[in-house]
Amino acid sequence: MTSLTISSCENCCLLPSLGQLTTLKYLTISDLNGLETIDDSFYKNGDSSSSVTPFPLLEFLEFENMPCWKVWHSSESNAFPQLKRLTIENCPKLRGDLPVHLPSLKTLAIRSCDLLASSLPKSPSVLSLQIVKSHKVVLQELPFSIEFLKIKGSPVVESVLEAIAVTQPTCVQYLELTDCSSAISYPGGCLCISMKTLHIEDLRKLEFTKQHTHKLLESLSIHNSCDSLTSLPLDIFPKLKRLYISNCENLESLLVSKSQDFTLQNLTSFEIRECPNLVSLSNERLPAPNMNRFLISKCNKLKSLPHEMNVLLPKLEYFRIEDCPEIESFPESGMPPKLRSIRIMNCEKLLTGLSWPSMNMLTDVTIQGPCDGIKSFPKEGLLHASLKSLTLLTFSSLEMLDCKGLIHLTSLQQLRIRDCPKLENMVGETLPASLLNLYIIGCPLLKERCHMKDPQVWNKISHIRDIDVDHKRIS
Repeated sequence: MTSLTISSCENCCLLPSLGQLTTLKYLTISDLNGLETIDDSFYKNGDSSSSVTPFPLLEFLEFENMPCWKVWHSSESNAFPQLKRLTIENCPKLRGDLPVHLPSLKTLAIRSCDLLASSLPKSPSVLSLQIVKSHKVVLQELPFSIEFLKIKGSPVVESVLEAIAVTQPTCVQYLELTDCSSAISYPGGCLCISMKTLHIEDLRKLEFTKQHTHKLLESLSIHNSCDSLTSLPLDIFPKLKRLYISNCENLESLLVSKSQDFTLQNLTSFEIRECPNLVSLSNERLPAPNMNRFLISKCNKLKSLPHEMNVLLPKLEYFRIEDCPEIESFPESGMPPKLRSIRIMNCEKLLTGLSWPSMNMLTDVTIQGPCDGIKSFPKEGLLHASLKSLTLLTFSSLEMLDCKGLIHLTSLQQLRIRDCPKLENMVGETLPASLLNLYIIGCPLLKERCHMKDPQVWNKISHIRDIDVDHKRIS
């Protein structure tokens, strides 16, 4: 036998001597609601003179959903010589003790074990460590070889940062720190050598150092953290591929070197959300020649997009902007030449201001309200003739669709209009002759006119091959 799962045995209070299964490699024990103690009988069958090493070949051991388990005790210091992965999850009453020595352990995961106050096993070769919602786990030092760290909860986050400062591991590639209310400092000097992914969440009092260059960092995510962070120089992340920042209340600017030689060569995804004091994006300059995705949302004070996006972001294909009420226009120099898709949500000034600059490759546009001040849309010349698909969503006050703003869209094939409760009429001669599909959903006033084939509406849409109103075809 190489694999064994024991699960949902409601009356099981004692585990058999599984340690004597000399070929066992995978063992999962879960949902044993009556089990309180694991003791020496788990390892041996009562014959204390047995020379068999308990669990000699076991590589994977998992305990999950053990609501009454309190004690894991063993005097078998030589057990589990080949154990590579140990997972203990949702064992809320477990207090200890964990095995003292696991020489082959590579991955250790402890999740939702609120009372577990044991020290971690001595495992010099551990590569991955996860401690999540297990606030009393004692962490004194880290294996020098550690590569992956995922830590959640105040006391443990504090202790792991202390352990990093003591051990100064040089192999950490992934660090995730979550949910700590204490005032702590990010140990940049100890980690910048090897770090590739850094995720920080709900650490509002974290002091994030900007003195070190993270030469290998590829992914940076900061969420609801770092209240003292007012500016972030992107220059310290020369290899960055993905940037995600959200709910950083005091962040005012992202900075990029003014040197014409500096580029964020590897940056492909750029996402900023809910930073209410953000006023500047990278000194209005964002040189990222390989970026293909740009999203910015709920940045109330941001007034402009980066300059020269057409030159500095030549590979950008997807652009999304939401709830940025002060942005009035796209850059005058135009948008990136490969831009295919745009989504705009509740940016009224951007929809009522100047005509959009050159976007010759743009094919798909989604525009979403509420935009309470817009009663007629779109104005003439706003949209580009290259569009193939246009979607209008949730305009709270929209009363009229302006065909004069659409008639020049000679490539438009699909028009969707959804959840515009006041939309009732269309003005102008007709919708574009190229239209093949018209979908109208959740627009009761317009729906009625379509069903009645009211000339003010029907004459503008009757040439369209497929007209669908609230999922019913009209012909």
